[in-house]
This record gives sequence, structure tokens and C-alpha cells, in this order.
Amino acid sequence: MKNWNHFRLGLSLIEVMIAISILAIITSLMVPRISGNKQRGFDKTCEEIGDILMMFGMRTREGRSRSGIYLNTDTNSIELLKLNRNELNGDNSWEIDPFVKPVSLKTDQSDSTIEINFYEDQSPIDISIWPLSVAPGDPIPFIEVLVKFENLENRLIMPSHSLAPTLLYQNDELVNENFNTNAIDLDAEGRSREDW
Repeated sequence: MKNWNHFRLGLSLIEVMIAISILAIITSLMVPRISGNKQRGFDKTCEEIGDILMMFGMRTREGRSRSGIYLNTDTNSIELLKLNRNELNGDNSWEIDPFVKPVSLKTDQSDSTIEINFYEDQSPIDISIWPLSVAPGDPIPFIEVLVKFENLENRLIMPSHSLAPTLLYQNDELVNENFNTNAIDLDAEGRSREDW
């Protein structure tokens, strides 16, 4: 009597094709999510930088002490600072604003960082040496922030009359073409009763 126990050593062609098609479906579902994370993380960082600019504008207009925006190269983050005056010896010192979270410029992907350039009245400034600061009640300069990461690029602007920044360019495409960087006197234009 013969023993017909056959042990299969491999997979049939149909089994291999089914496994490949399942892997292809899973890959097609995951690739957009993975590649979209980079764009979402970059957009979130730009929104957080916009929040710091808005808080800077509000602190400058409504606050009692000088505030500033600083690039901390040790932690690789943008921080909102306030100038504290020591009443005992009269010394001044910059301290991180406890109510505004610093914005990290590090990305989740490898060790790459987001590049950021600040412009004050269209002149480049280095806020890692000295903060961009304005005394309370003084006019805020025209602030422009260029944020880059790999092939992504956003340009935020905050005119001196504005309380919040506006995203003007996103990846070299004009996002807000109706944005006016000049202050408008609604009374002089006869538009004082318009909703705005």
C-alpha cells in the first residue's frame, strides 16, 4: 500500500495573486494618509505661528509691558516673550509668556526642521539674536513671515493696522487676492455704517 501524503511546499498562483491584491489595496489606502501628514503638520505649524502673531498684536495694543517674538535656537521653537521689570534693582528680563505655547519647528519626520524667515517693514530680521518687539501703544510694524518645509511654502502677513495675520501665499499660489495691506478709513469713504 502506498502512502499518498503530499506536503505542499509553496503557494498556488491564485493564492499569490490574492495576497498581492490585498497588499495593493492596503497600500493604496495608506499612502495618501502618510503623505498627507506632512501637509497637515506644516499647516498646523503655520496656524500656530499665526496665533503667536495675533497674540503679539493683542499684547502690544492692550498690554502694559513690552512683548516680543523670539526664535529659540536651543529648542528650535518660536516663542512669545514679555519684558519683566524687576522693581528691586530696575533690571529688565525677557520671559516666555506663560499663556502662549511656543511653536515647535521640528517635524515628526526624521530630524528635519521647518525654515522660517521674518521681515519687519519688508526688511529681513534675525529674531534668534534679539526678539521682534514693540512697546505697548506703539504702532506694530508690517510683519511678514515666510515658512518653508521641503517643497511646501506659506507666506503670512500682518499689516500694522491688523490684529491678526493673513495667509497670503501658499506654495507660490495667491490665496487671498482681495487682501488689502493698506488701512481703510471707512468714514472718509462713506462706508461707516457697513458691516465689517
